[in-house]
Amino acid sequence: MRIGLVTNMMDQQSAGIGRYTENLTKELLLNNKENTYYLIHSNKKKYDFKGNYQEIRLPFFDSIPKKLLIGGPVIEKICVDHKLDILHDFGQISPFFLKSKTKKILTIFDLGPILFPQFFTTLTCTYSKLFPVILNNTDHIITISENSKKDIVNTFKIPKEKITVTHLGVEDRFRPVKNKEYLKKIRKKYKLPEKFILFVGTIEPRKNLPLLLSAFSKIKDRFDTNLVIAGKLGWKYESIYKTFDELGITRNVILTGFVDDNHLPVLYNLADVLVYPSLYEGFGLPVLEALSCGCPVITSKFSVLRQDLKKCCFLIDPGDEASLCRALEMPYMNVKRVKVFADKGLKAAHEYSWTKCSYNTLNVYNALHE
Repeated sequence: MRIGLVTNMMDQQSAGIGRYTENLTKELLLNNKENTYYLIHSNKKKYDFKGNYQEIRLPFFDSIPKKLLIGGPVIEKICVDHKLDILHDFGQISPFFLKSKTKKILTIFDLGPILFPQFFTTLTCTYSKLFPVILNNTDHIITISENSKKDIVNTFKIPKEKITVTHLGVEDRFRPVKNKEYLKKIRKKYKLPEKFILFVGTIEPRKNLPLLLSAFSKIKDRFDTNLVIAGKLGWKYESIYKTFDELGITRNVILTGFVDDNHLPVLYNLADVLVYPSLYEGFGLPVLEALSCGCPVITSKFSVLRQDLKKCCFLIDPGDEASLCRALEMPYMNVKRVKVFADKGLKAAHEYSWTKCSYNTLNVYNALHE
């Protein structure tokens, strides 16, 4: 088969969709040598993958607006010129406006902008209104959880048979780290204290940081602990700084900014617990990454994680501060129970791999090509 992969999200970010795009692309190329792949992206980055692929670099693919306004005819021309059998866009919003013989696949992570518009920018919500048009020209949809599949079916009345769930994987680098000198080096680099609670993610409304900050303010002194927030600044982050002052926690909060991908596993290893109290997520990759490092996890009971992972986490009501306070006390008051959960999580997380994700994705390609 001749397969086009729209990989521009890999150029723009290394978290979330970008990480999915990079890992899935890498595994498809490694495990599927008989197909020819065409990686369609902007000119920001040159790839260095192993496998049978060519790059098609489009300078205007560096933003979603440009991609949508100009991308439709260009994508169709690429499909025709390169005689593509399959075109798979990993970027959630695609310029699938024209019909061609090439089978089109779209990965939709979640319907957050449609179901919870209050957590997203006006621009993002506006893009999401194009979903009905795009899906009308999409032959198959891939999503990352059963919950997201259910949302897509109910919202757009898409037949279940047109949607395949492929669970995310976790990279091998997310594992327990034994090298004490390396741990010490990274702790020093990010100025991490001996005891800390970790949050990983973009600082934006749906991450539910106000609840975490308030709960943390009530337990920090009792356990002499700190809060580390690892992630870039997102939409409406300004109020977070004001909250630090109001709660009197400024000295106990460390903002690392964006953390190098190679250093992130160390943060999970050093943390007392990862807290991921999001109000809405398609999956929540930091939960899986933390469990793979042996780090205990606190997350929402409404999380879309599979049941096998939920059994390894301390679940909270994301609207109940008392619930979160009790969970935050756990690493310091019930060490044995936390260790049991962390060990269970480490074992369960090993079942998730990008290799499995790539084989499940390839099955979709093969089924459409028959």
